[in-house]
Amino acid sequence: MRLKTIAAAIALALPAFAFAQAATAWKEDFCDMWSGGDGGCSKTVSNVTVQINVSPSDAGKPGAFFIGARATSGTPGSTANINYDTIALWLYTPTGWKQFNGGTYEPIEFFTTGMPAGRNYLVADHQDLCALVTDKNMELWAGYGVLQPDKAAAVDTYLTLKTRNIPPDHLRAVYVYNDMKEAKKYWNVLNMSACYGPSDSGGGGS
Repeated sequence: MRLKTIAAAIALALPAFAFAQAATAWKEDFCDMWSGGDGGCSKTVSNVTVQINVSPSDAGKPGAFFIGARATSGTPGSTANINYDTIALWLYTPTGWKQFNGGTYEPIEFFTTGMPAGRNYLVADHQDLCALVTDKNMELWAGYGVLQPDKAAAVDTYLTLKTRNIPPDHLRAVYVYNDMKEAKKYWNVLNMSACYGPSDSGGGGS
């Protein structure tokens, strides 16, 4: 499924964020088509870039960056009813946007030897955002998780077992996902109301 929508979200259940905002997004608009009469712009396209920064205490640990999009029936950026007003979810993956159908989230990038201090990702490239979003209220979310030392030790212990039914990389991925979820290392970075245009961002976007 090909999906290039600026949308929204890692819809994680708990709205209270324990970590300081470490992810932002910004939008750049360009005129793709000029009208003949008054010389104004008749079609605008946009780039959307997401920046995710890693806490110094987490940098250097194995981990992953996550970017997601949420369509909501509520007000974009409001997490008051996040468990009830979510219409659909998408994840930004190495092969582009994919609809989320359950399980753990697929990251945009996984680092087996150590997380960098941060990353920028272009998640919409000269896209007509209004045409993509249409009648949906959309949110863009971003976050990261790391493999904490105790969980890395648990994987090492698992590798010593004679019978191993779960691939160790899968275990690491689950621990990283859980670190993001349980430590609430995810942030709402950009919002868009239906087809009317971008609203104020959740964390530094515009």
